Amino acid sequence: TTSWDELGYPLESRGSVVGVAGTTAAYELINAHDGTWDFAFGVRNEYFSPLTRVMLQRGKTLDADAVFDLDFATAIVPVPKPLAVHGLATNEVVDVAIYYATGAFAGLAVGPQTVPTTTPDVATSYDALPPASQIAGDRYRATFVAEKDKRSAIVRTIEASFHAAIELDLTLPPVMGPPVATAKKTPTSVTVSAHAPVLAGAAYYALVATVMLNERDRRAFRITFPPALVAETWEVTPDLSAVAGFDPSWLLPQDSSVDITAVAIEAPVALGDGTRTRTSAHKITTTPTP
Repeated sequence: TTSWDELGYPLESRGSVVGVAGTTAAYELINAHDGTWDFAFGVRNEYFSPLTRVMLQRGKTLDADAVFDLDFATAIVPVPKPLAVHGLATNEVVDVAIYYATGAFAGLAVGPQTVPTTTPDVATSYDALPPASQIAGDRYRATFVAEKDKRSAIVRTIEASFHAAIELDLTLPPVMGPPVATAKKTPTSVTVSAHAPVLAGAAYYALVATVMLNERDRRAFRITFPPALVAETWEVTPDLSAVAGFDPSWLLPQDSSVDITAVAIEAPVALGDGTRTRTSAHKITTTPTP
């Protein structure tokens, strides 16, 4: 019944799954350089299904083309673990990515391949490996992003890392209010001044001024500060022209709208044998004035 092969990627998230024809599948492993790696392979019945088998190949030296002979009849059988997310607003959806990582921030995708669009609560599951297959450095790394769409002004996130699989019951942070900001043109660039609203529970805040240069590239200034200074108005784009090595081309260009984002970041709290952190962000867009 298997029709999809899953690969664990070492340095960034999975790019795609691989269709299997018979017993053969070709793939390219990205971002792997010469060295010693742990490799992870999994299979799914369909691309949207949970993993049914996982193979871990520990401590493999990669310095030339390699061949792996994998017998999934003796593979690890994952166990589904319940996962619940609470606090979604109407028309808001949550994107979930959970990776089983062996020393990096990415790895084998064990999170749900499809997530229900129910609100205010979402109930699903992720694929857990049995404790006997784990070693000390292994981690589940999970990211939850709640927003109405990819261009949403309001974004709330939860990030978690833990070793032993647990039932996850998570609540999104409160919604952040919009920043108050002005953007002014100068003879050479744009300057941004802003202050962030108060959000209960924040350990620190950030203000970010961003200009998209094209579809892929952006230029941004970011300043962080503690809750005691949240009422202050901050120069998000300070004058750094006198700093040795500063390049004026790094400044925000004059003829572009500026995205200004206020972010509230909570302190990490315990989650199983690991931690979880929540953030809440609100973005506005402004056109610089003379």
